[in-house]
Amino acid sequence: MIKSFVVLLAIVVSLVEGQTCNAWNTCGTGFSLKAGSVGIPCGAAPLVACSDAVCCDATCDNAGWAGCGVGFTDRAASNTIVCGAGAVSCSTAICCLVTCDNGLWPGCTAGFLPKPVLDGITCGATAASCSTTTCCDVTCDNSGWAGCTTGYRDKAAPAGIRCGGTAAACTFTTCCDAMCNNAAFNCPVGFTAKVNQASLLCGLTTASCSAGTCCDATCDHTGFSCLNFIGAVAKAGQSSIRCGAAVTSCTQNTCCDATCSNPAFACTTGFVARGNQAAITCGATAASCTNAGCCDATCVNGGWASCSAGNVAKVNMATLRCGATAAACTDAICCDATCANTGYTCPTGYNPKANQNSIRCGATAASCNPAICCDTTCDNALFSCGGGYVAKPNQNNIICGPTPASCSSNTCCDATCNNALFTCPVGWQAKSSNSLILCGATAATCTTNLCCDPTLCGANQRVLNHACVACPAGSTNVPTDSAAGADTNCDPTLCGTNEYVASHTCRQCAAGSTNMQDDDATGPDTFCDTTLCLINERVQNNLCVQCLAGSTNAAGDPATGSDTFCEDTLCGVDERVINHACATCAAGSTNTANDNAAGPNTFCDPTACGTNQRVESNACVACPLGMTNLAGDLATGVNTVCDTVICGANQRVVNNQCLQCPLGSTNIAGDQASGSDTFCDPTLCGTNQRVFNHACAACPAGTVNTANDPASGPDTLCNAILCASNQRVLSNACAACPPGSTNAPGDSANGPDTTCDHTICTTNQRVLNHVCLTCPSGSTNLPADDAAGPDTYCDVTYCERNQKVQNHQCIPCANSFRNAPGDDATGPDTSCSRAASVTVTPTGLMTSEAGLVDTFTITLESEPFQDVTIPIHSSDTGEGVVSVASVTFTSSNWGAPQTITVTGVQDATDDGDVTYTIIMGRVVSADTDYNGLDPTNVLVTNIDDDTIGVSVAPITDIITSEAGGVGVFTVALHTQPTADVTINLQSTDETEGTISPSQLVFSPGSSPLGQGHWGAPQLVTVSGVDDMVKDGDIIFTVVTSPTISVDPLYNGINPPDVSAKNLDNDVAGVRMIPLTSLITSESGDTALVSVELLSQPALSVMVNVGASDITEASLSPASMTFTPANWNTPQTFTVTGVDDNVADGDVSYNVTATTQSSESSYSGVVWMARTLINADNDVAGIVVTSDPMLVTAENNSLTPSFSLTLKSAPISTVVIPLVSTDTTEGLPQPNSVQFTAANWNIPVVVNIIGVQDSITDGLTNFAINIGPAQSADDKYDALPVPPVTAYCADDDEAGVIVSPTSGINTSEAGVTAWFTIRLGSQPTHDLTIGLTSSDHTEGEPNVPQVVFQESNWQHIHTVTVKGVQDRIADDDIMYDIITSQVSTLDPVYSNIDPPNVRLYNINDDVASIVVTPTQGLRTSETGSKAYVNVSLTSQPTANVVIRFFSSDTSEGRLDPPEVTFTPGSWEDVRTVTITGVQDAVDDGDMVFKVTSSGAISTDPRYSMLAVPEITVLNAEDDVAGITVTPNPAGVFTSETGNTSFITVVLNTQPTGDVTIPVSSSDVSEGVVSPSTLLFTSGAAMGINHWGIPQTILVTGVDDTEADGNIPYLINFGAVMSTDARYANQRIASVSAWNTDDDEAKVVVNPTTGHTIGESGLFSTFTVVLSAQPTQPVSCGMSVSDQTEATLSATKVTFGTSDWSVLQTVTITGVDDNILDDDVQLSVVMAPCVSADFRFNNVDPPDVQVTNIDMDSSGAYLLVTLSLPTGIATTEDALCKATMSDVSLLWSVPQGYITKCRVAPSSPQEGTTHDVVTFEIHQIGNKLTACETLRGLSDKIRAAPNQVTIAGRTLQESTATVVGCSNVKCTAFGVNQCSSNTLVDDAATKDCLNNVCTAATCCKTQSPSSDDDDGIPWWVWLVVALAALCCFLVVAFLLFKMCGSNTPAENNPAPLREEEPSKEVPLLEDEGRASTKVPYSLYKHEPEYSHPRYGPSIHNRAEGLITPRPNRPSHSFAPPGPPRDYANPLSETYYSAQPIAY
Repeated sequence: MIKSFVVLLAIVVSLVEGQTCNAWNTCGTGFSLKAGSVGIPCGAAPLVACSDAVCCDATCDNAGWAGCGVGFTDRAASNTIVCGAGAVSCSTAICCLVTCDNGLWPGCTAGFLPKPVLDGITCGATAASCSTTTCCDVTCDNSGWAGCTTGYRDKAAPAGIRCGGTAAACTFTTCCDAMCNNAAFNCPVGFTAKVNQASLLCGLTTASCSAGTCCDATCDHTGFSCLNFIGAVAKAGQSSIRCGAAVTSCTQNTCCDATCSNPAFACTTGFVARGNQAAITCGATAASCTNAGCCDATCVNGGWASCSAGNVAKVNMATLRCGATAAACTDAICCDATCANTGYTCPTGYNPKANQNSIRCGATAASCNPAICCDTTCDNALFSCGGGYVAKPNQNNIICGPTPASCSSNTCCDATCNNALFTCPVGWQAKSSNSLILCGATAATCTTNLCCDPTLCGANQRVLNHACVACPAGSTNVPTDSAAGADTNCDPTLCGTNEYVASHTCRQCAAGSTNMQDDDATGPDTFCDTTLCLINERVQNNLCVQCLAGSTNAAGDPATGSDTFCEDTLCGVDERVINHACATCAAGSTNTANDNAAGPNTFCDPTACGTNQRVESNACVACPLGMTNLAGDLATGVNTVCDTVICGANQRVVNNQCLQCPLGSTNIAGDQASGSDTFCDPTLCGTNQRVFNHACAACPAGTVNTANDPASGPDTLCNAILCASNQRVLSNACAACPPGSTNAPGDSANGPDTTCDHTICTTNQRVLNHVCLTCPSGSTNLPADDAAGPDTYCDVTYCERNQKVQNHQCIPCANSFRNAPGDDATGPDTSCSRAASVTVTPTGLMTSEAGLVDTFTITLESEPFQDVTIPIHSSDTGEGVVSVASVTFTSSNWGAPQTITVTGVQDATDDGDVTYTIIMGRVVSADTDYNGLDPTNVLVTNIDDDTIGVSVAPITDIITSEAGGVGVFTVALHTQPTADVTINLQSTDETEGTISPSQLVFSPGSSPLGQGHWGAPQLVTVSGVDDMVKDGDIIFTVVTSPTISVDPLYNGINPPDVSAKNLDNDVAGVRMIPLTSLITSESGDTALVSVELLSQPALSVMVNVGASDITEASLSPASMTFTPANWNTPQTFTVTGVDDNVADGDVSYNVTATTQSSESSYSGVVWMARTLINADNDVAGIVVTSDPMLVTAENNSLTPSFSLTLKSAPISTVVIPLVSTDTTEGLPQPNSVQFTAANWNIPVVVNIIGVQDSITDGLTNFAINIGPAQSADDKYDALPVPPVTAYCADDDEAGVIVSPTSGINTSEAGVTAWFTIRLGSQPTHDLTIGLTSSDHTEGEPNVPQVVFQESNWQHIHTVTVKGVQDRIADDDIMYDIITSQVSTLDPVYSNIDPPNVRLYNINDDVASIVVTPTQGLRTSETGSKAYVNVSLTSQPTANVVIRFFSSDTSEGRLDPPEVTFTPGSWEDVRTVTITGVQDAVDDGDMVFKVTSSGAISTDPRYSMLAVPEITVLNAEDDVAGITVTPNPAGVFTSETGNTSFITVVLNTQPTGDVTIPVSSSDVSEGVVSPSTLLFTSGAAMGINHWGIPQTILVTGVDDTEADGNIPYLINFGAVMSTDARYANQRIASVSAWNTDDDEAKVVVNPTTGHTIGESGLFSTFTVVLSAQPTQPVSCGMSVSDQTEATLSATKVTFGTSDWSVLQTVTITGVDDNILDDDVQLSVVMAPCVSADFRFNNVDPPDVQVTNIDMDSSGAYLLVTLSLPTGIATTEDALCKATMSDVSLLWSVPQGYITKCRVAPSSPQEGTTHDVVTFEIHQIGNKLTACETLRGLSDKIRAAPNQVTIAGRTLQESTATVVGCSNVKCTAFGVNQCSSNTLVDDAATKDCLNNVCTAATCCKTQSPSSDDDDGIPWWVWLVVALAALCCFLVVAFLLFKMCGSNTPAENNPAPLREEEPSKEVPLLEDEGRASTKVPYSLYKHEPEYSHPRYGPSIHNRAEGLITPRPNRPSHSFAPPGPPRDYANPLSETYYSAQPIAY
């Protein structure tokens, strides 16, 4: 626009003055205006004659110039270099400069290299200008380079290393390599320099030097610590100990010293480690450690002498430390005292416990007591046995318990069998020794068995009616049946198996006949039955034997007849032999007929099905359509099935094919393609899911959707959740506002988090459960409590002294009443109490010396303000004392009387009744009303009670005992004597009791009480005397003689005597004490027993001893005599065991003592019994005596025998049956043997009789079974005896007998078979029979031949055949053991050819393939392996090949895939390795199979043999996930535009593309780029490849608000992908900080516009910090004129948590009663003080205040309007809303009403009306206010009538309404004046009707006259037109730059800094079009823009601003630089509508 304007001017000028080149000035490219062009005319015609040729010269950039050649370059600014008139004038000299590649320059010299690009380097005008400086670089061999210094070495080939332009550019970095001795390198801590550092090269720089290259590790290296070694500590000077090249060279020996805790050292026995062993250093090694240095001696140390006598080692001696050495050990440390300690003995009546030396008392003998160390015994004198009992012999050794009361009959006494309460029952008779038999504790313990003997019957007798009678024939009975018992029976003899009854005797059945057992011998004769063989049995040797396998026989062969035979079985068609039986072929197999069942097993041939056939009922049938099967199914097996095609997941069946489900539908896997068509189910999305690309995707956070959207349909959307009232958005969910805060409804949950507004309490309100409640009456509170915070409290009003609470007010107490300060005015009414006084009642009391007490009380008449103490004491403490020395009354107990007890004092003097006083001291109290009061004293009389006399107590029932028991009594005087009083004491029988002391003396002393003091009773002890004689309890008397004293009152008084009884402790009895073990034996072992009497007899006593069973023991001597002289000297006797030859076991018996004496207590009494045991030496057993070989003969030519005896005598008859195992070969004679106690040791001979047979059976063995024995003696009954083996020699013809010859088997598993070979008769010469196997691979005999000698021809040779293992599955194989022809010189035997033996070797080999394991195998994608072993179970006949296949080669591979077994190496196990295959897909743990199609071999047993399937799990190592990596330094942005970054990458390859939305939670703080990340699923690499990290750039946004360092989140939306593992994944947000670039401020708001009044009217302002401080901030303030105003606070303090809470300060006007008009003053804000440097010394702005003078002739009433935001525009609504927010500082008194009306305004402007008229009405009297009120406060002048309101009088005024100023022109905006200037008197010029117009308030410009400069008018016209064009262009550009004047939501207008606009009057002319009214929108500081409440409007009259929605509340300031807070900014906007920010 400007250029056009210039051109236009030039045109105008050229039109006026004529055309010149200067004016033309439009030379083309390559030309320049000629010099002096101003004077070059082009011609007269304008704009025509001027041209390049006329006006211009050529320049070096002219197209006609050829340009600079090689070695030259264009000069700079060639378009300004003028050549001349044409391009031909241009030349290299004019236009070019020489370059370094010019051929005329000779080049670089030594030490230099040409610069890399010479043609680009300009030298100058000529080649001489080129130099090494210009064209060359210095190299490292340049002479100007000083060279490498110490610590560096020249690089190789320095001539080729370029430094730079000069030698100064050469540096160590460029030209040198660093060495280890470089000064810039130091070995780090833990290293020291190598010794050869000067020769060690590092590299390019010192940064290349490293500890590994240049240093040796030292012992202080962090990688080494002696702490890693037990018992090691670092040596001193670790940093100077060199280890080696690396820290691994450091060792314990090098760097460490051993400590006492070293494992190689241990304290020796008797020492224990000191507590600080790890801190005690020994030396270089553990060998340096010693006991002295490391250990403490313990109590087990050998250097200590051990515990002294009577002490025992403490149980933990090994852990008890003595000190450094054993010398420190003592009894006190190491030992406990025992009961055996010499310092302790048991008192009389107790016996020491048996183990006294092991009973611990404690640390010393003083700890010992009877409870620990002693027991009470039965010989205690206080106990005796009752009738029917005798004392146990050893009563003094029987422990009762801790006291004599513990003794009882059960413990100390025994009853005997001759007790009168016991008699033997019928059938029993008393034992002869009953008087010696002790039963037990009572007669009830006597038993029949103990005291009586039964009548016993003999052998073969029974009891009938208590008589013994003989058993009936054929029955028996054992002896000892008790005739005293019930009737008994004899046992019938029951015959055994194959026995019959003949004449009541059991006889053996004949051969071939049998009989069942249990024939009763008492009954008639019985018979044996002939044995008939069953089917398939034959007769052999009169026995039925089973037919050989595979042969049969009919039933019924009689076993008593000759031998019979079986016939072989032949199998039929389709039968086979199994275990020698014909079995039908399995279904599906066939076989030909005539298989011999006696032979080996045979097989049927199975039918094999073909391809696509299956087995059904053992037949091959075709597979159904759609199903297949491999060939080879065996029809003999179970039914097989054809494989059906199974459809996979999301597939369906259509025409027997599996097809994919349509999009949006699914189907479970498993549909069978062979079945009918199936269908897919449409996918219905669930609740809060939507359809996206035919899949159900979760609704975004904060949105919802109903269920059942069909996924097969189009995409659907979710609905945003709108929060309800008082809810906020939190993490995309609606959450209830915190208590104490509110929020409007409608917040969208899918947006960012929103906040709720706190409720702020007003004055005299408090917070309770987040609700603002009015303070209780009598309490107050300041405003601004936050209801969202904790509960707050109101301050209670407390009354002063002598005030009470009445109706929650403090009022004075009435006269003569008082009250303590501090009554709570919020509580109930209180009252005043009476004046201080003390009452004592009663004041007269009576006590006595006998202990009579009396009481009085003390009461206060009123509550004391402080504790009241009253001292109390007795005037005569010898007569009476008080219970307390003082009483104290407090505010809590003052109303309760306190009782004082007065007690008479005993003086022991007969002094009569005495009067004394209880003196009340003066009151002591801090309560001045009570302090010093003197309460009334109390008068008391003490009654005397003293009389003369002597007391003795008790005077009877004194018990002593001979066991040392004592009794006591006391003697006391009644009153105090005047002289000593003596009383003598004496026992009437000192053989029974003694007295101590024998004399008592009472002295008359008064104090203190001591031994012999008259007032102390004296104790007399009476002790019993032991006389060792059983003389019973003796009564004696203690005689007290009359008193002896010079006190006449106490002389001659005879005290009563004392009666005592001495209890006898002596009892008659005998004590037997074993001196040895109480066990004798039948081998002659003895026991020694000691005998003594329990008490001294008066006459001699004979003690007879005897045994209760003389068959078990004998005693010697049998009697002993005791006299009165030796009664307590023990005598001994010996008990010897008796041998009875009976195995009766160990038998117990009693030894008793019986006394005989003329003394009655010892006459004929059995005193005690001792139980002993006689150990048996006899064993029950049967002895068989026999020759080694017993041979009988069929012709009885040989009769061998054996004999039987018993090992011990039986107690009952022993019968031993004898039975032959083969009665056809031999019989015992007799068939039973009987032993009794008489013949038990006499051998009984048993002969073996041979039995003749007609069979050539050779020498046959059999056995004679002996027993088991039968006896009533349980030790012999059923006693087993081994049988006796015997042989029967055949007497038949010669022959070789082989048995058996068939039917026996061996096995490959090693099972053997055997057969025997014997001769039929004795040969004349030795003979040999050879043995060989027909198949050595199947079986072998154990001997190659058998030899029969002439002398042992009877010997039966047993041949064992063992099967041979061949490891081949070859079935059961038949073979023979071939017996050769007999080789002998005996002609009878030489031609005999024995039969061969037929056997089968049972096969144990099975052709099978073993694979192990087949389950539980696990590989992983990391390459871990599993191993499978493959082996054969038998040897194949040909190679066996097994091929394996992996069902999923993407999961596992096999190595090797094929294994081969050969016949030679078939036993070797083959291993197949299965290796997991890696993929990049998170496909989970995958199971795959390893299978085989079957073995491949020409061996039919292995061909196509199935191989077990192997199941393998390949573990997934890929986890679908997204890795988000923030900038390691943190995601910090700043308002200055600093950026940060976040990288994102997928962890695994997805199956579909993955899209991740990215957003900022607060775009006003930071933005992200890009907003979407795309990761592709393909394998091809690219920028979006899934495996390549993508970067998110985060950029800070400048918001120009002083909002501190703001955190915000980088949010990631739900991941979108067709890969289910990635779809909808949630990614955690990343925290980011946007650093504020503003400074800390203290914000005061508002600082102007405050109007207060002298009547106490006030105004408020708030103070708040702009950011969170790190330390508290305190800001002081004061009023500039304290006579005009006061402040509610002189300081505000902000903490780190309440920094953002507005603190309100109230300015209140002060009434000075001076007519001084309105006064301007300031609230001066002092600089703040804080430890936070940002806030320290910050000086907040001062506050300007106007105090309205209320002292004029007319009173003013100040009305404060608090206009709310968001008021509707209708006048009626405005009035209502305004009224609710109007606060009259003077409360409108009762009887007045207020109402409002709205003055005419411009409602179409849509703003809050600020012109409101308030009318205050009093009934019958109207008061009118000003018609217009503007601003936030104004004055109201009273109307003409006088009215009193709230105690102030509004004076009458006759003038018109005053105090309402007119609107001045200064209220009219200067920018509304076209002249941009107001009138000069705008500040005082009134606007007409308070409506300002431009005509009234703006200056007008007077038109100027035209300049007469001679320029024609049309020139000015052109200039004006050009100026108009410029203006329009500028206006258009400004419009483009500034945009609309109305702020838009997405394009807010910039804010500029200016002062807030002043109030603007409204236009009241409703007839005019609305004029836009200006208002100021602040870029607010925190006082205007709270983090929670947003900005506010300055001119509330014209603009409304609602709190900015969804603005996060930040109550913290993250660390960052100091903030630079700008001053408030305002911008004037014009609007005809309300605006919302």
